[in-house]
Amino acid sequence: CGILIATDGTNRVTVDMYDNASAASGTNIIPTIVVTTSASNRSTAIKVDRAISNGVYVDVTTSGTLSYVVYYKPRD
Repeated sequence: CGILIATDGTNRVTVDMYDNASAASGTNIIPTIVVTTSASNRSTAIKVDRAISNGVYVDVTTSGTLSYVVYYKPRD
């Protein structure tokens, strides 16, 4: 499981991920991450090494634009 973050190359991004399907509460999956960017470094990948049971809620804060993709492997 993890998250890929693509930024506008100008504005930093603060990211939190929670083991919750609909709110920024419950178990925090990763500590708060601040992604700094530049024109030559616009993307960041964060790997998560823990089981998630309730869903994934991503809380992002930035004054710019960004996109992100959460990826995971379903349980067998």
